[in-house]
Amino acid sequence: MNSENTHIILSNDFNISSDIIPSVIIQTVKKIPKNEAYQYKEKSGQWQTATWYETLENILNLAVALAESGLKPGDKVALIADNRYEWILADMAIQFNGCVSVPRGSDSTEEELSYIMNHSESRMIIAENNVVTQKVFNYARKNNISKVVVMDMTGINDPLAVSFEKLLESGAALRPKWENEIINRLKSLKKEDIYTIIYTSGTTGVPKGVMATHGNIIHQITEVPPFRGMVFGKDRWLSILPIWHVFERTAEYITIATGGKTIYTNIRNLKSDIREQKPTLMASAPRLWETVYLGIQKTIDSGSGVKKVLFSIAYNLSSFKGRVIRFLKGNELHQKKPNAILNFFRGIIYILGLIPAYPFYLLFDFIVLSKIRAATGGKLKATISGGGALPRHVDEFFNNIGIPVLEGYGMTETAPVIAARDLKKLVIGSVGRIIQDVSVEIRDFEGKPLSRGEKGIVWVKGPNVMKGYYKMPEKTSETIINGWLNTGDMGFISFNNTLTLTGRAKDTIVLLSGENIEPGPIEEKLIQSRYIDMVMITGQDKKFLTCIVYPNLEALAEKMSVDPSVLTIGRISDDKEVRDLFLTEIKTYTSSEFGFKYFEKVQDFRFADKPFEVGDEITSLGKMKRHIITEKYAIKIASMYEN
Repeated sequence: MNSENTHIILSNDFNISSDIIPSVIIQTVKKIPKNEAYQYKEKSGQWQTATWYETLENILNLAVALAESGLKPGDKVALIADNRYEWILADMAIQFNGCVSVPRGSDSTEEELSYIMNHSESRMIIAENNVVTQKVFNYARKNNISKVVVMDMTGINDPLAVSFEKLLESGAALRPKWENEIINRLKSLKKEDIYTIIYTSGTTGVPKGVMATHGNIIHQITEVPPFRGMVFGKDRWLSILPIWHVFERTAEYITIATGGKTIYTNIRNLKSDIREQKPTLMASAPRLWETVYLGIQKTIDSGSGVKKVLFSIAYNLSSFKGRVIRFLKGNELHQKKPNAILNFFRGIIYILGLIPAYPFYLLFDFIVLSKIRAATGGKLKATISGGGALPRHVDEFFNNIGIPVLEGYGMTETAPVIAARDLKKLVIGSVGRIIQDVSVEIRDFEGKPLSRGEKGIVWVKGPNVMKGYYKMPEKTSETIINGWLNTGDMGFISFNNTLTLTGRAKDTIVLLSGENIEPGPIEEKLIQSRYIDMVMITGQDKKFLTCIVYPNLEALAEKMSVDPSVLTIGRISDDKEVRDLFLTEIKTYTSSEFGFKYFEKVQDFRFADKPFEVGDEITSLGKMKRHIITEKYAIKIASMYEN
């Protein structure tokens, strides 16, 4: 090995705490230095790879260059970029200096970034490209930040900007000068130290800076169930979710710990990259799988009658097989205690039905469903879904066709995972079992613990819980009481020992009659209509429910036998036939036939002016900013209650 610094760090005599994140990559490099660690595309579109040893070399070069630039232990560094190899180098280099990263995506507004950098007291800025630098240069000048490190210098000609690539080069020459200092900074790190401040995406109110510790992440690395089946040095992780978000970021740390290869892609290239790279695992938000599901359904609907029949047979056989297997493994969701006698007879009927059907299942799975799985590369062990609720019909569909969706649950404040499914305990309708060493209580609105199966607010306690909100002691004390964190989510513990979520306490709509309604399940059912693309339920303090809808213009154009390009919201809003169609769809999908009570039926609707967009009406993970949508469409909402 060429570098004296790397030689020392990788030697058996070098010891740092195993409870800090840098120790994870050091241990992996010791075991498989020549294995490929990262794969990413250059501007030309050509794939590039980096080994574990090369990655550690780059981290150390950048770490000493940042130290030479004046970075001191404990300093906050704003890291504003999207998924790319340089991001993980920067993140680790910050940690090797004993500093704290303050990450955010490139789509953030200038005002948002200025608030975050000011509130966090960031001493240095690392930005992705010209788009980001235009948002941070003014702040840098006003706050005497002498340089902004830029990953991609294309189009930038400003004395504030310093090339990321040149820092890596200068760092190599500076290694002898700084090696002992970097080693001392590593040795001084402890599990209770803050490694990052992640600002919540702000679905309501001002963003809060979540202080996460090294210990929070180390707990996730060892205890999150979906990753226990990873084979060291063998798995391929496709990175597509925002890397600054705690979900994707923690997944990447776990991939480092297991020696997996991380492949960076984006939504634009996902379809081709997933086929080409054949990943074994990936994290995803529910919206991605909803989109894939709708695409598959569209392909089936546009196919020949023979193809439709073949798919129907294949899916029904696979669905039946999946239902039987889940029953026999005890993986059906039980909100109430199951009846042992009834289950005994069900088991006999299921087994007698599965035996003759199984050969046909294998045949149709090979002919039909294997082709669908091939579109995801054909090697996916599972996909981990988080960041929001996965609609039940989408969940069932992918699990039934042989693409296991391991839905999990967590939040930025819990690093993030609280509960997660694994392949052995895959209970559809739940977010899996509570992870090791974490305690969960379901409480009513007065704080009284509830029994198994009863719905209430989810409270959590354990080594995954944040240190608190940065410079917000009052908010911290409101959220964490006697060590228990109030998630604000509603749910119940099943008789399967799994957790099921039913909505947000703050999202709960209370009608004038006093009925409490969770909008999530209603919205999930409504988007099953082929004419509804997006929807938000309204009705707080009103007599009945209504909704704001953005239509599927393509499906509507097909129904009206017109070109989609001629349809506008203005045109269809005044069309009586269109209005009647949507009222029928809405009332059908919220009827008692689907299990909704009379007060959960939606009585009226208005069209949204445009689709809900990331950064405006929804967060980067697809969660609706309900307060923003409510304010934006206040007049339309009010019009539904005028008579």
